[in-house]
Amino acid sequence: MLTPENSRQRSLIRALVTTVGVFLLALVVFQSLVLLQAREKQHAERQRVLEKVTTLRSRLDTELSATLYLANGLVAFIQSVDDPTPDQYRRALKALFDADSRVRNIGLAPDNRLAHVYPLEGNENAIGLRFKDIPEQWPSVQRAMQSRNSVVVGPVDLVQGGRGIINRTPVFLSNGDYWGLISIVVDIDRLFDYVGISARIEGTRYWLLGDAGDDGAPARMLGQGEIPPDAIPMSINLPGATWELLAAPQRGWYPRPGDVWPWQAGGAVLALLIASVVWLLIRASQRNIRMAAGMRRLNDELVMKNAELTQLSRHDGLTGLANRRHFDDAYAAAWARARRQGHAIFVLIIDFDHFKSINDRYGHVAGDSCLIAGAAAIRRAVGRMEDLVARSGGEEFAVVLENLDASAVSVVAERIRAGIEATEIEAFGTDEPVALTASIGVAGTVPDESISATDLYREADAALYRAKRDGRNRVRWAERRG
Repeated sequence: MLTPENSRQRSLIRALVTTVGVFLLALVVFQSLVLLQAREKQHAERQRVLEKVTTLRSRLDTELSATLYLANGLVAFIQSVDDPTPDQYRRALKALFDADSRVRNIGLAPDNRLAHVYPLEGNENAIGLRFKDIPEQWPSVQRAMQSRNSVVVGPVDLVQGGRGIINRTPVFLSNGDYWGLISIVVDIDRLFDYVGISARIEGTRYWLLGDAGDDGAPARMLGQGEIPPDAIPMSINLPGATWELLAAPQRGWYPRPGDVWPWQAGGAVLALLIASVVWLLIRASQRNIRMAAGMRRLNDELVMKNAELTQLSRHDGLTGLANRRHFDDAYAAAWARARRQGHAIFVLIIDFDHFKSINDRYGHVAGDSCLIAGAAAIRRAVGRMEDLVARSGGEEFAVVLENLDASAVSVVAERIRAGIEATEIEAFGTDEPVALTASIGVAGTVPDESISATDLYREADAALYRAKRDGRNRVRWAERRG
């Protein structure tokens, strides 16, 4: 028989059990919220660092590509000019040297014997040196010759002070004979200053590692101290070399000591205070629903961020056009498609005239405005969205056109040139608009086994060089016209 006393005891037990259950449930809920908050903060912090390192990597990759692609102009010069005089060599070297302040010197080595260096001052003793007689340099020369591609070596300590990287580009004549080597020495400290990268920037630490040295450890070009195992890595692919840019917060990743436990303790106190209130169950249910919605939002945000990062990795951050990596992939696909279907493919290389002078006179902000406005003019002039338009490096852009004949491509090329010339860019501090023009090299063909995609690109590049030589602000075709 249930007595009032027994009923009170059972009610007390039920109340106690309910209170303990509510307390335990509330405690679990609050601890889960703390952990979720920690994960959200950790994710946000990783996203911030990832965005920073992605931006720096893109800028470093762009500037490196622009500097290293200087060798392509020399290759075109050597291939297109028969038996150049020493003065022609000197003027060609000076033009490239003056185009990029990060270049320390440029050397030409016919048959791997250094015959021309610019600037000559301070490098006189190098004239006549044979790379084969320099054990520490010969292996990279052999790699460049065997691969028939550029090879980047470094970092190395420069005799004139500072550190540098060396880009060695083999030159093969149109008949396939090996001519010799182009050697471009880039001051890496000047490059870092130009890009704006250092070991510590706004609470974030950076490290830049090159290829492994003789001891098997990656050569460290930037950064101090031990690299955290959870630092965010970004690869930079260079000709014949791969660098790795890493980033991590200066104080370490969240949660750090003291970040979480005050919140955990506060949650426990709050759970204890509200455990006796029945409506806490409803609140806990609502809180669980909000948690589920928050997790879904977090998942959606992750999907969106991943899509944005994919887009960022394949497009130039300044102009919005395809970047060099995207261009290489899309150009290879277009070449394969043209060869498979038997239609013509055309490559246009556009280079803004006197761009270094614009930067020097009006500043880099005006230079960036020129790049943005010029890119928009190119995109408008091309018209068809299926045509590939890319920023291939620095002030150089590339366009790939398919399913057109040579006359139609000529119209597009002239429309691009005229559109850029008609573009007016305002510069800070002057009422005078920045005059912008461009030189364009065009090459086209119906792909077959006698020519590669790289050959066609080089022909367009050589045509661009001829447009520059003929006075700039003009279109020049390669001998092959599709």
